[in-house]
Amino acid sequence: MFRLTQVALSNLRSQIVTPRWGGTCYAPRAFSEHGILMLSDVLNSERAVLVKVNRYKIYDADLNPTIGGELRKIRPVVVVSKSEMNRYLNTVVVCPITRKLHPKWRSRVQTKCVQKRVEVAVDQIRTISKKRLKDKIDDLSSKDAVKLRSLITEMYGE
Repeated sequence: MFRLTQVALSNLRSQIVTPRWGGTCYAPRAFSEHGILMLSDVLNSERAVLVKVNRYKIYDADLNPTIGGELRKIRPVVVVSKSEMNRYLNTVVVCPITRKLHPKWRSRVQTKCVQKRVEVAVDQIRTISKKRLKDKIDDLSSKDAVKLRSLITEMYGE
């Protein structure tokens, strides 16, 4: 939290905080972007959760409704979109996680989630609203994050 400078204060325009006589009593305080992110760690509001969604974190997400062979129900997903993008957009790119293992499928990354063996379904990658995300339940290991990024590049890159 910091006090606004006189230059920033002169750019403020508000009917609520500007005194009738046109001046100001004192320079108001404001949060920096970093301060808001730190505050969002503390708060549990829906808005705070929507602001702070990081890459390679695992969340429970409601993937219903679905069509055809899409993975459905409330299930874990790995966020694969960059954290910087996640701060500003209302959507995130995720890969669903399943406990059904297919060791020979090249489109899956085997890992652990909440101490259970699972697969990240890169072939089911999709964009979802942040409102579909529920609780953060785990983190993808650095080693598995590299494998996942490599497989996504192999499948969808050039």
